[in-house]
Amino acid sequence: ANAGIAVNGTLAMPLLSKEEMAAIACPITVNSGANVKYSTYDVIGGTNPLLTLSSGSASLDMSKANTENGKIGLTLNGNASVTADEVVARLVAEGSGENVPFAVDVASGSNLTIPQGKTLVISKDAELAANGTVTVEGTLDVNGNTKLTGKITLSGVSSKVIFSDAAMAPDSNVTLVLTNGAQSSNITNKPDNVVVEDKNDDGGDTGGDT
Repeated sequence: ANAGIAVNGTLAMPLLSKEEMAAIACPITVNSGANVKYSTYDVIGGTNPLLTLSSGSASLDMSKANTENGKIGLTLNGNASVTADEVVARLVAEGSGENVPFAVDVASGSNLTIPQGKTLVISKDAELAANGTVTVEGTLDVNGNTKLTGKITLSGVSSKVIFSDAAMAPDSNVTLVLTNGAQSSNITNKPDNVVVEDKNDDGGDTGGDT
């Protein structure tokens, strides 16, 4: 079995075609404090990172980038936050100019935070699996045919989820949990297969419906 590549320093990747992405057959494990560059972008770590990994590791799997409906797997085993003002969950392939979406898996026990003033764009055909904790204090922008699973917590009055195109993948199964004053009115174009749970009163009475 291929143990993959561990990155503790800097891994700089040029702009890759989908074929070149898929040729990196083994997973790339990025440890906190390391830097992964793709083309001119600091994807994780570095001077102007898209994501900051404060602890643990993240694993990149490009082996399926060149398949039909191909995606790049990004598994978070640690704590990460969106650092850039806007992060789009895809890489652009060299040559074709096609976007290869990410399938993001926030593993059990892990945390991904979108801070206030920051936006994470789940691009068309991408996936976000909240098996750990995903906290939205800023904006989560969800585009068409996106698969969301698990529970995503909206925290605070500034938290927003925007469904830019209400066509969610039919196998999506996601619950948006409102906490710390988050408002259901800040969920735009909510598709039918998205559940909203209001936990704003969990510190107060535990009586029946108000």
